[in-house]
Amino acid sequence: MKKSTRITVHKNTEGITQEISDEVAIEEPLEFSLCFGPTSSRSNKNIAITMRTPGNDFELAIGFLFSEGVINNKNDILSVSRNKELADDSNLENTVLIELHESVQLDPDKIRNFYINSSCGI
Repeated sequence: MKKSTRITVHKNTEGITQEISDEVAIEEPLEFSLCFGPTSSRSNKNIAITMRTPGNDFELAIGFLFSEGVINNKNDILSVSRNKELADDSNLENTVLIELHESVQLDPDKIRNFYINSSCGI
């Protein structure tokens, strides 16, 4: 997965402008979704969208859930995958679906949509 790209920029040094190539970070949205509840009646809920440099998406999503108190440890998680129900092939890499163990008690009304501000000016 590409984490940076080269672009052409105009550099001005002491009044002299020149066109040069510069490397910039790639930033794309990532949507977190949860699957939770008893095996007989699982629920899916989109909980957050953040901007990130692609890569380590699963770790980012798990760390987010831990820091928000949604999970207590790795045993609360059954699986982590791309959310094929939410995305098509063009944006599948921008989704993460975290399936929680049925023993994890979540009140769907208390799961808020988290606002995450992390972009670099987009």
